[in-house]
Amino acid sequence: MRAALRKTGFRPLWALALFFVFETSGYALNENFSLYDSPQALMMGNACTADSRWYTALFQNPAGLAQAYRRDTRRHWSTTPVAIDWIPSMAIMGQVVSDKTMQWGRTISAMQSSPGDYHYSRLNIVPSITHRNFGLALLATSEFAALSDGSNIDIRAGNDLGAVMGFASNFFGNILKLGVNVKAIIRNQIEGTYAHTTLVDTASVNSNMKEGVGFGADVGLLLTAPLLWLPTLGIAVKDVGNTRFVHSTILNPSNNGQAPSSIQQTINLGFMMSPILARGVRANFTADLKYLDRPEIPLTKKLHFGVEVITERRLYIWAGMSQLLLPSLGLGLRTVGGDLEVGTYAADIGAGSTREANRRLVFRYTIGW
Repeated sequence: MRAALRKTGFRPLWALALFFVFETSGYALNENFSLYDSPQALMMGNACTADSRWYTALFQNPAGLAQAYRRDTRRHWSTTPVAIDWIPSMAIMGQVVSDKTMQWGRTISAMQSSPGDYHYSRLNIVPSITHRNFGLALLATSEFAALSDGSNIDIRAGNDLGAVMGFASNFFGNILKLGVNVKAIIRNQIEGTYAHTTLVDTASVNSNMKEGVGFGADVGLLLTAPLLWLPTLGIAVKDVGNTRFVHSTILNPSNNGQAPSSIQQTINLGFMMSPILARGVRANFTADLKYLDRPEIPLTKKLHFGVEVITERRLYIWAGMSQLLLPSLGLGLRTVGGDLEVGTYAADIGAGSTREANRRLVFRYTIGW
């Protein structure tokens, strides 16, 4: 199938991403999918293993729950009852604008009539409550990733519903921080290559989906040297021993009777420095080496770099380089009443050492205090 897929050329980026160089569109479902990556992490090149705090620590590195108080508000508590992220690829965005719908059935039909475009969309709802050393987040997601050659479709799509709870503590005067989280997930997912004649409506999609309940855990460490710029080393082991699923029928009673594939364990290593750039302006410079236990992933696809600039007016500027060569950029305005964040990043979806970039937009809105 993949050999028959055609190139779709170069795509211009919108508004916030005008400064980026050209990127070719993708051809296959070869990206590394995660349970959840926060918009901040994506816009920082996904280099947040050593720069995780508050609710993002529950998904990036649970040791980040032991970080000091929230520096932009100087409060120990952070409560976010409304948190919505939408991450569409450029292809999906164009379809939503033209068809005014986000339904999977309509997307699959549109892909058959115009093959070769990698379609990606993810909607997250992540309400959370965190305190220093503790965090709890609920997670509801709808994710769609697919590529068609006109006759068949490679697809990975589904819904997750679950909860993540984490605990952390600091030692030796806040030099060492250790954390752990536990998570419970209900996953309803379709994954594989199907003929378009098989996936013709919602009922046919549901009957080919796998559903299961899974339980997992992450552990993390942060080690901060008591020096200028607070150099910090972070290590996170996500989905320790793999998160496995047992078949269920909670979300989709008409599923195919099988459990989804396990979420594979990953080990990430991160580094951060936090200099003060000017009065009222500070920054976090980060670097990650991800998937240390995945030898099949090339080194160039494991390297991530990011920077976060924070002003006293609570304006955040994020930039990064994901998988060594894919630039990202974002802006955020965080206030006591909530946050608004927008940006763009690209995922490498090429097989092996082949590079294929899929450019996406990021939107996030929260109400919290």
